[in-house]
Amino acid sequence: MHPNPKWQEILSLFDALIAEYAAYKSRNLSGLSAEQVQFSSEVEKRLWQMRWSILQISEMQLAANAAHMQTVFMAFSDTKAADTLLEEAMHITGILELLTEAFYFVGWRTVLALRLLPGLKNFESVGMRDVRNRIIEHPDKPSGIVNQQFSVGRVDEGEGPRLKGAPPGETRFLDNGLLANAKEFADRLLPRLKAN
Repeated sequence: MHPNPKWQEILSLFDALIAEYAAYKSRNLSGLSAEQVQFSSEVEKRLWQMRWSILQISEMQLAANAAHMQTVFMAFSDTKAADTLLEEAMHITGILELLTEAFYFVGWRTVLALRLLPGLKNFESVGMRDVRNRIIEHPDKPSGIVNQQFSVGRVDEGEGPRLKGAPPGETRFLDNGLLANAKEFADRLLPRLKAN
């Protein structure tokens, strides 16, 4: 059980998603081509990777928040210790950013593999797509986001880490946060799996 209810909600949602995917795969396995069997196994692996990433990111986010808070408190009494804690907090935040990007790479690959399976050809995850296209892969395009403003995010608001801030001149974030995007992915996929 995760200490934060928002993270626990997403982890439980992915547990349900993995179980429903196993049922979908079992129902459809006999009708799959040899290539589709390989893609169906890839999806299974990728869903587990996404869940593992979510768990690791949640733990890193807790550690990053704790380290940043300790830094603030130590700054008033021991600046040398505060500097050490700040360095640790920045290191943890760097790992958190790497894991967050990895989640989106794995998530996008999952979307592509899902589209090769029965009943899932036009599956779409808007949050996953937008982060992948406009933030990670094509920030140089006119609709891309180039500013490097990784945010640990507010879990209590259901966001989670964000890879980049709002585009210049806008107040709306393109990246709704990992929690919101993971939830949207699972909420869109679960009914599709049940229907097929």
